[in-house]
Amino acid sequence: MTQRARSSEVSGAVMFRGEITPSRTAILLAGALLGAMIWRLAPLLTGEAEPWDSLTLYDRGGWLFCGFLSACVSRRDFWIAPIGMGIGQVVSIFAATEIGPLWPVGMAVLSVDSIFAIADALTACVCCETLADLLRRRVDNRSPHQGTAQAN
Repeated sequence: MTQRARSSEVSGAVMFRGEITPSRTAILLAGALLGAMIWRLAPLLTGEAEPWDSLTLYDRGGWLFCGFLSACVSRRDFWIAPIGMGIGQVVSIFAATEIGPLWPVGMAVLSVDSIFAIADALTACVCCETLADLLRRRVDNRSPHQGTAQAN
């Protein structure tokens, strides 16, 4: 595989080809479930009604974890799970809480969180690809008899 082909895997992942596959749907639904869980578990784990109100890293950590996890599961579709998380949180917000005058601010916060999660996933993709390249080069540079004693 050429360097250009390898780099197109990561950069090509950003371009959506319009195919809705079962794996992409599963990643989106898993992201939506994770987003809803972050919202619904916030009162139990942080004591706050909304995840971003807590002084802990619960909300940001959940977004970053999802972005990293989506990159580990599918480098090509790393951006789908964070979008699903945003959808899951929006559904949870409108289904479980009273809508007040600050709901546009909440949507803006969710948008920023989603962008950070996608950026985190892209960073994880690049790191994984770089690590894989380094490991491939190391394996390719080893001779077949390296490390074994040759009898003469």
